Amino acid sequence: MLDLVIVLKIKEAVVLRLKKICSERNYTLYKVSTLSGVSYKSVYSLERSDRKDMSLSLLKKIVDGLDMTMAEFFDDEIFDETELEIE
Repeated sequence: MLDLVIVLKIKEAVVLRLKKICSERNYTLYKVSTLSGVSYKSVYSLERSDRKDMSLSLLKKIVDGLDMTMAEFFDDEIFDETELEIE
């Protein structure tokens, strides 16, 4: 049996999780920026591949705006079943 290992950068995993939440709640990135008080440009730029990292304070603001705890945000299979790399 062959086990498949998925390797993602931590930021990529966070962006995928954010997109999943947005999809579940039918939110746009603009809605996330409004709820979190973070500029749309900052939220939108997370998706850009040339942006290699993000600050924990930015993530915390976004998570607060989504009315979640950090533990709830990271409680997803993408963080359990994926080998995460730091870039």
